[in-house]
Amino acid sequence: MPRWVVIGLVLAGTGYLMGRLPSLLILYLLRIGPILLYVQVQLALTSVGVLLLGVGLYLVFRDLRERLPAGRPWISMGALAVLAGAVCTAAIGLVDLALAPSMYGGAVLSSLPVYVFEAISEAVWVAETAIGAGVLLALFGTVRGLTSPAPSPVPPTFP
Repeated sequence: MPRWVVIGLVLAGTGYLMGRLPSLLILYLLRIGPILLYVQVQLALTSVGVLLLGVGLYLVFRDLRERLPAGRPWISMGALAVLAGAVCTAAIGLVDLALAPSMYGGAVLSSLPVYVFEAISEAVWVAETAIGAGVLLALFGTVRGLTSPAPSPVPPTFP
């Protein structure tokens, strides 16, 4: 197995587990500290996890793109959509982390209008949709690359 695929699979697996870890961590730690700390830990771990998942999937699709020339345009676009969606989701998660004291800490929310929180949730939805669409595009390109006939090394001759 190529090196980039192994690195990509390790990063994607780590990112997936980091996205699931906060819920287990919160169940364990809820009894000893303030809720704002847990929310911030969850936001940070989830943001890093999504970023690792996106970079890992990009590396896997990058290798598939080189191996399957018939599906190259689809796989390339899917890989870029996954990477862009993951970077946007992680960046929005960091903005969420900065706003966490205003949202969960009991501070007065009058300084931030409600539409800021709505815009953040809509931006997360768009970025996560881009990740899903990118995975579907890359998988379509993979299937197309696997099912298309291999190009002939010798051009056909006409009588």
